[in-house]
Amino acid sequence: MVTSGTDDFMQDLRELASLRESWQHEAGFWRDTPFIWKRWDSYREDWTHDHCMFCFACICNHRDRFPEWKQAHEERGCYRHAYYAEREKGVYIWVCRTCFKRVQAEFGWRTADQISDS
Repeated sequence: MVTSGTDDFMQDLRELASLRESWQHEAGFWRDTPFIWKRWDSYREDWTHDHCMFCFACICNHRDRFPEWKQAHEERGCYRHAYYAEREKGVYIWVCRTCFKRVQAEFGWRTADQISDS
């Protein structure tokens, strides 16, 4: 996605030479937490979506709920599945596939499958 203007919301990590310091700190917090590939579901009735920690893509069920908004889903990066980790109840993170692949090695993130195989 576009990242050059100040009004741009989503960012494509593949185009960034380095990650923001705040992202590096946040990512380090999740180092020893297993990530799983998960379908997004609302955990309470009034919760409509979450965002990828890095690119801010929408992790949601909007494609299912609003199929007539196809162009908006593509522009906003609405994803039904993403990588998910939870440290304790209410402390969780969603990361889209592209961003997870970009930062996985840098931060030592592993999926639950990778941890069980080691």
